[in-house]
Amino acid sequence: MMETPAVADTLRPARGPSTWGTVAVASGAVALGVLETARRTQDDRRLTGPFDVEVEWAYADGADKLGHMISSGVQAEGYAAAYRLAGHSRKSSATWGAATSFAWMLHYEILDGYGSHEVFDPTDLAANAAGAGLVAARAYVPELEAARLKISYWPSGDSCDATCDYAGQTAWLAVNPRAFAPEAEWLPPWINVALGYGVREGSVSLGGFEENHVTLALDFEPAGLPLAGPVWEAVLPFLQRVHLPAPGIRLTPRPSFVLAY
Repeated sequence: MMETPAVADTLRPARGPSTWGTVAVASGAVALGVLETARRTQDDRRLTGPFDVEVEWAYADGADKLGHMISSGVQAEGYAAAYRLAGHSRKSSATWGAATSFAWMLHYEILDGYGSHEVFDPTDLAANAAGAGLVAARAYVPELEAARLKISYWPSGDSCDATCDYAGQTAWLAVNPRAFAPEAEWLPPWINVALGYGVREGSVSLGGFEENHVTLALDFEPAGLPLAGPVWEAVLPFLQRVHLPAPGIRLTPRPSFVLAY
């Protein structure tokens, strides 16, 4: 039987949900949406309309969709932590955190629809929903704690920043073997096995990428460390989103051993 570690709830104040705290978290999300809208109006290339819808499921050879899932999940984790500090239970916080993240990303995608160089892509929205929804699902299905979507990044030299430098990104699905075999005490709880996907040798502006890298590698699981407390609990979800360089086997396009990927 799969065993997952108990999740602490030290972030939640004993007094219970605070109306003002909840309003503050939601207001913060709205304020960020207003700032993003204002930022878009500062650039002549953006928000020129009309509203444009286009399905780009293969954009950046799929790397973009994985990025959307991870990004929306990270936002959901942040909002969930804020709702917990406002006194909500772990399950309630995860649900509201996921909903807030999705709502914010929906606003972001709508702004894209009015941009002169962007479009409203329903597959982006679906990826956002999946990434945020996984955060909520883990609160109700503890077994899902055994798997995480992670990201690693090393600048490729592209002029784009980290959010759109796809050739420098790798998305990972990390699984904790100890969670599936709790009786195997020889398995360290801080070691994962991860499958990564990244695009290389090219860029969107140049018309695409020449290589798709699929890599099987070891991965560090910070939840397996003997640490506890509210500070650790607050930063842990974000540490669990980062894949650190580790040995692995590159499966495509040319099988090879890599010392750190």
